[in-house]
Amino acid sequence: MKKYYFLAALVSFFLVLTACSNDSDENGIEDNDAAAPETDQQETGETDDIASEEEELLEGALDALNGIDQRYEEATITLEMSMDEELEEELGEEENVETDSSTTMDMRSWQMNNEDGSVSERTEIETDGGPVEYSASEDSETSINYTEGDETAYEVEMADMGMDPADVRMEEEQIRELMNTYEVSYEGETSVNEYDAHHFVFTNGEEEIEYYFDTETFVIVQMVMHANDGEVATHMEVQDYALDFDYDEGFFRLEDVLDDSIEVEQVDPDELMEEQLDEDLEDGETEDNEE
Repeated sequence: MKKYYFLAALVSFFLVLTACSNDSDENGIEDNDAAAPETDQQETGETDDIASEEEELLEGALDALNGIDQRYEEATITLEMSMDEELEEELGEEENVETDSSTTMDMRSWQMNNEDGSVSERTEIETDGGPVEYSASEDSETSINYTEGDETAYEVEMADMGMDPADVRMEEEQIRELMNTYEVSYEGETSVNEYDAHHFVFTNGEEEIEYYFDTETFVIVQMVMHANDGEVATHMEVQDYALDFDYDEGFFRLEDVLDDSIEVEQVDPDELMEEQLDEDLEDGETEDNEE
């Protein structure tokens, strides 16, 4: 499981900060507009100034994210899912059917941008108290995946996964991709854990995404996604991070995790996904039998 791949689809928005003038929003008061044109122009100018300042703040955050070459991060990610009413009614009378589910992932990650343009990254994820899942890539070309307690680790060609190595966890680019479809409002400064953060809210009418940028480094220290229909809610909160870290040779090849008894098998990504799905189904059947 790759910790930031599912977040990549969530990180997006466009800055539309109160750009409409009062004239377009208040069609019923033309007489007042005519009586006080200077006042309206002054208010519009002030609104534009505020919008410009907030846009500059967000642009500065994105530029800062793009300039980060090394980062260590500890975060908790929670996914909550619920069925729509129609499907819930259809399955409501079935036994052992859960209509709501919640998944919590405790994640540690390391990322380093290399001089040749490749990215070295490593993640360690513990889902709902289960075994730790490791994933590491030294050069953006291959990824080694290993689950704690298994006898085999899997090496996957990242190109076969349809991924551009240059896009690995590029938050700044991910955000800009949807800047043409989301509206944003700046909600001021607040506190996330011990971090002072700029709070932006983005919406497209169907979902709302909140981003909290550290006021000093502009690292995203919290992200909350709400779907209006309530089907999915995502919450990511950073407990700790650093913009540099020490590592040993082989760290991005999991050499400190994989001992000589663990076989590293090269597999096609589709085969790996199919095998993991089969394992999940077997685990589910085992839990049902135990109950």
